[in-house]
Amino acid sequence: MIESYHAVLNAKALGFQVTIFAQVGLSSQSDADLRAFEAKALEWPLVRECHLITGEADFFLKIVARDWDEYQYFHATHLSTLPIVESIKSKLVMRTTKQQPGVPVDLVAIEA
Repeated sequence: MIESYHAVLNAKALGFQVTIFAQVGLSSQSDADLRAFEAKALEWPLVRECHLITGEADFFLKIVARDWDEYQYFHATHLSTLPIVESIKSKLVMRTTKQQPGVPVDLVAIEA
């Protein structure tokens, strides 16, 4: 059941001052195009999470950057340059109140 172990690093102490969530819409939802976008997301170090979602967008990305200018550069030179990308809606995180990895295993123990 354990998939990995990792350390939780202080992003701000390491110089990463901004977190952005980006909703990305593609012009095609064919399996080949979805997989091609996922392959690109795996190449981008600033993209920390990539989720295929339902609704008005196709992907939800968590992006961590040193500052807004670094994100804008990434947006302009990588994310928006893919021909398949039709729309991008960026949301800048102002404050994080809760950040808890994993699943609520304590609820499993209670329900068992």
